[in-house]
Amino acid sequence: MELILFALILLGSEDNLFSIRAPIAVPPDPIDRLIAQFECTIQQPDQRIVCRSLSEPQRDGAREPTSKVGFVQFASCRDTVLATLEMDMAIENLLPLPLGTHDGSTIAGFKVLVAEGPTVKAYYSSGDTGTVRILNADGTTNPTQIDQAYWKYSEIVRPGDTSSVRTWRFAWPNTVNAASFKLWVFGPVPGEPSIPDEAPQGFTISADSVDVLYARARQVYEGPNYAGPFPPDVVLVSFRSGATVQEKQVALDLAGGSVIGGLGGIYYVHIPVSNPSTDQELATIIEKLEKLPQVEWASPDVTGNVGH
Repeated sequence: MELILFALILLGSEDNLFSIRAPIAVPPDPIDRLIAQFECTIQQPDQRIVCRSLSEPQRDGAREPTSKVGFVQFASCRDTVLATLEMDMAIENLLPLPLGTHDGSTIAGFKVLVAEGPTVKAYYSSGDTGTVRILNADGTTNPTQIDQAYWKYSEIVRPGDTSSVRTWRFAWPNTVNAASFKLWVFGPVPGEPSIPDEAPQGFTISADSVDVLYARARQVYEGPNYAGPFPPDVVLVSFRSGATVQEKQVALDLAGGSVIGGLGGIYYVHIPVSNPSTDQELATIIEKLEKLPQVEWASPDVTGNVGH
């Protein structure tokens, strides 16, 4: 057995989109938000985890890799007899808000969820086989597929502070040289509005804002993906019967959108795009949404609101 001790801090750019409002209204059933997304790789023999923040759409229209948390690796332990790998991991809070609480004081904790993988990326020798698995998950949940494992950090982490250390334990065959997986950090964000359980009836934004979104001059009339006219930054989303409000929130967070209205059970969602002259970004987000099991369909808004 070999033991390697080190500290590795993987940081992203600080995100100041959220601000604390007082007093904070706590909903009766608080909803966790998708705070950050990472693609991570573990490489042998140094046993370091390397993560990059996935590009996420921002409310100002820019698309940049952002991170609201950082992973801090303190130690790793590779057992070649048991064919396991253990990594001691902590989470640094880069938000200007406390992490792991809905109201600033009550402990709700947060999850590090394995959204995809682990997937073996390299074996030591041609013809080798073996599968990397998580051995000590605290539970599973179903935000985008069945039984996605997660580690739970049951604490509040103040801005700039680091959580306590949790051990992530993997089944790691001796034939495996590298594996990758996608990690999502789920947790409460104080003061951040969540998706309503039922779609609104009509627009929830001002009439002036509706006029801007649906002005004829900014519509896409013939894009490479859809025939218009339609606004390049509005998606209609219909969820399947039985979809929970948490599953709906995950879909909204993955799209980077916010609810601006609804009609007949359909959500009107505004999404940030960097190039409003085409429907390419809209099509990419619709494709992402329609892959989710909780989404029945998603579409541009060609329902006749243009020129509202």
